[in-house]
Amino acid sequence: MARADVRIPCEPREGRARAAENRSDHLQRGRQVTRHATARGLAALALATWASGAAAVSCSVESAGLSFGQYNPFRGAPNDSVGTLSLSCSGAAGAEVVYVVRIGAGSSGTPTARTMRSPSGWSLGYNLYTDPARSLVWGDGTGGTRVLADAFTLRGMGLTRRYPVFGRTFERQNVAPGVYTDSLVVSVEF
Repeated sequence: MARADVRIPCEPREGRARAAENRSDHLQRGRQVTRHATARGLAALALATWASGAAAVSCSVESAGLSFGQYNPFRGAPNDSVGTLSLSCSGAAGAEVVYVVRIGAGSSGTPTARTMRSPSGWSLGYNLYTDPARSLVWGDGTGGTRVLADAFTLRGMGLTRRYPVFGRTFERQNVAPGVYTDSLVVSVEF
């Protein structure tokens, strides 16, 4: 099983996905916090290739950005959002692709308590989940976090699998207005 670390660049502005030039760019979640500010993200693309038996298989990973909408520190409920992580593979028909997707901790150092940070040092807590109830943290498999493990057989020219990424910023955080970012590494092991 080979490992491809995929870092996907995102900026806190609206726009289209842009292709990563190599496999080691990084994912950033942008966040602007004011009374009526919005969070925006960009999707990006990264490419990984590996050999599967006698047939070469080529895969790309795309992460659609999450938009948390407006953040109001006085709101008594969290801000929830849903993004998408897509894995597209091509190669010989019948080739089996088995993989595990892990999402790193980011700047907080632990995937169970992720934070976005402002340039002035303020932190805004958030997390990513594998389930709509937002009870299973999508992480690297440590500290009770979950990973995504899946497999499929290529048909024809290729196949794409899409997985929802459930995001949440937590309620009643005392934060200053500004731009908040985090850098997450998405690792795909084949």
